Amino acid sequence: MRKPIITAAAIMLSASALAACSSNTGDMSQRDDSSGIISATLIASDITAASEIPAVQESTDAVISEAVNDDPMGAGQGHNLPLKDRTEDAKLAVEAAMKNYFDETYGDKISEANVVVKKIYNYDDEAAANLTGMNSENLAFELTYDLKPASDSKALIEELTGGNGTYNEETGWIEGKVGVGILAPNPDGTNPEYVIELTSTSF
Repeated sequence: MRKPIITAAAIMLSASALAACSSNTGDMSQRDDSSGIISATLIASDITAASEIPAVQESTDAVISEAVNDDPMGAGQGHNLPLKDRTEDAKLAVEAAMKNYFDETYGDKISEANVVVKKIYNYDDEAAANLTGMNSENLAFELTYDLKPASDSKALIEELTGGNGTYNEETGWIEGKVGVGILAPNPDGTNPEYVIELTSTSF
């Protein structure tokens, strides 16, 4: 009789152990499931937060900017416009040519000269002034200038003020001289590049 009782007791103990294991397994499953749910919740919230961030939209219309060299006198670029169509360049050319003209005309009679080009004639101005023989290579201009005599000799001052201009005794300059002229390329093809072809008090 003892053997069957022992067997029954062993069966009951085994069943209890299995139930305990089953219970533990169930707890573990619940823990795993809980952690899985928490993980899933966290992942879902991350996705939601990420979806709220506005996406950076890439423009398909790319703006391409390219440097434009609009300087006709740029290095190595050359130029196609005549000098009379480049007013600032033309003024500089007239100033330089007039100073050379003064050197040739007056030599050591003057010590300094100031030149201000007031106007470069365009094609319409040339026609209105009845200028003939004008072309794209030469140009007409108006200017004012001051000359400083090398001495205060009365004869020299009278010579330099001929036509117009007044002598300022305080500064020693003959001031307010006005004139017009025509600038042309140097026919010798050497420096200076431009020369004064004509000067006068008016056209």
